[in-house]
Amino acid sequence: VLGGIRNGSHFPNGSHFPNGSHFPNGSHFPNGTYFPDGTTGGVLQNVHIRAGAPPLIRVSGQLWPLDLPALTPQDTETIVGGALQAGQMFLSAAGSSASGTVNIGGDAGTVVGFLIAGNVSTNNDTQVGSTASGVVNVGGSLALANGTSTFIGSTLGPDRSLDGTRFNRASGAVTVGGTLNVAAGNNMTIGFTSDGVADGALQVGALEMAQAIASLQVGRSAQGEAHGLLSVGGGTLKVGSLFLGVSDGGTASGRLLLNQAGLQAERVQAGSGGGRAELRLQDASATVSDDLSLLDGLLSLDRSLLDVGDQLTLGPAAEVHLGIDGLLRGVSFGAIDTLFADLAGALTIDLSGLVFGGGGAVFDLLRSGGVDGIHGDFTSVSFLGLASGYAAAAAIELDGGIEVYRLRLSQLDVPEPASLALTLLALGMLA
Repeated sequence: VLGGIRNGSHFPNGSHFPNGSHFPNGSHFPNGTYFPDGTTGGVLQNVHIRAGAPPLIRVSGQLWPLDLPALTPQDTETIVGGALQAGQMFLSAAGSSASGTVNIGGDAGTVVGFLIAGNVSTNNDTQVGSTASGVVNVGGSLALANGTSTFIGSTLGPDRSLDGTRFNRASGAVTVGGTLNVAAGNNMTIGFTSDGVADGALQVGALEMAQAIASLQVGRSAQGEAHGLLSVGGGTLKVGSLFLGVSDGGTASGRLLLNQAGLQAERVQAGSGGGRAELRLQDASATVSDDLSLLDGLLSLDRSLLDVGDQLTLGPAAEVHLGIDGLLRGVSFGAIDTLFADLAGALTIDLSGLVFGGGGAVFDLLRSGGVDGIHGDFTSVSFLGLASGYAAAAAIELDGGIEVYRLRLSQLDVPEPASLALTLLALGMLA
């Protein structure tokens, strides 16, 4: 809802906005105002806001400029100085639908209360069976005030009918080109449903968080289908509990992509109960103070370090990808520190970015905290980009009283010319 106008609202033929109707920033439509050229019976789909131009609205597929002065940067901040919602269905009859797009070219100010893009909320069976989709694009920065809740691609409440024939569906996407500033007391849900279908994505240029939010759910369902994506290009994501690709019997996928960014979490639950997760770090770092479990999905570390304070658990369907571009641990090659590790699944070691300069090298891919710090092992280990003339071996070793998972690269012996000639002569005689 922007200024009391709900994206996706329908206006019957002949409707007009009476005196006192409000648009964001306190703008008024005078008595008798209507959408020109017969569009009074259309559907308000999008609101486009950009500094330096008046607001635009899309009605039945066509953009109309409002008869208002050009917005200043301060105006755009004021417009979204409250709840920001696009594509919200709230306690509507079954079969209802809403779609909305909000485009803000510069900084968007502070959102208070709710940031919603694509949400269906119901509380009884007669309301189940609605659809919502919402898109929010901010070219600059956006702030979330203390206590603001974020729902991107979510269904809340009962979302499948008692006879199983109807369900709620929601999709949402929020893109912030600049910095997303998140105050304390916030929760975030990206791609969440109980028994419906939900798909959500949040992509930010950078994150700024004064302290950790309590929980973050990216791709989580009970019996339904949920997909979520969070991509961060800078700053540090701070969260208490992170749920990534988690389901209780349905299907779910959750992806967290950190590029030149950090993660600070108390615990991480990923790829469980029918869900699959992807945690990808590139030139990044992640610290989990308690446990991290990845039962199904991908953990990819390129020039990054993952530090787990207690237990790292990898399931049989887990895949670990470690990129090695140099000799500096956690800086030029992916590495893991953990107090305890329970290993399973597949390990892929990517050496394609490493310059082989002769001789051998040792890489501590995983370091535990004790003499019995590693349980189990990877069911398979594969090497990508291993240079000709080199051998690679990865295994658990004991080093200074702690167990480590270590990669050793060694250069194969090249026969002396005389020895090579004798070998060829012997082979010729056998022929």
